[in-house]
Amino acid sequence: MGVNESFETYDLAEWFPVLVIYAILVTISVIVCRKLYTRYKNLPDKTVEAKLIKKSRYYGSGETNDGLPSSARYIIAKYEYNINGIRHTVKTQCFGSVPDTIILYYKKGNRDIRAEKTFSLPDKYKVFIGLWFIVGVTLLTIGISLMLGIEVIRKMF
Repeated sequence: MGVNESFETYDLAEWFPVLVIYAILVTISVIVCRKLYTRYKNLPDKTVEAKLIKKSRYYGSGETNDGLPSSARYIIAKYEYNINGIRHTVKTQCFGSVPDTIILYYKKGNRDIRAEKTFSLPDKYKVFIGLWFIVGVTLLTIGISLMLGIEVIRKMF
C-alpha cells in the first residue's frame, strides 16, 4: 500500500439500524407509488374533439431534423380544443390529407393529452417519483436516524 492509500471498514452493527430504516422507507414508498400509479392508470380516458385552425405545407430540401428523407412533403396542422372552458392548441405533423377534426385523449387535463389511446405516465410525475426515491427517501432516512440518536452524518465523514 502506498502512503496515501487507506481502507476504511464499517461496522455492520453500527449501520444496521440505518439500513433497516432505509429499507422500510423504500418499501413503503414503492407500495404507495404503485397504488397511485394503478389509480392513475385506471382513470377512464376522456376525449376532446380538436378543430383545425391552420395548416402549413413543408417540403424537405436536404436532411431534416426529424430524420425524414430530403424529398419529404408534410403538413403541420394546428388544432384547437377546449378543456374546462380553457382554449388549448396542439400541432401535429401530417402526411397526405389533413382531417378537419381529430379526437384527443386525456386523463387529468392538458398535460397528458395524446392522440392515441395508449397509457403513458406524464413526465412531471416521472420526475417527481425519481426525485422522491433519490433525494426524499435519503433525507427522510437521515432525519429519522438523527431523531433516534444515530449520528449518520458524522459516521459518513
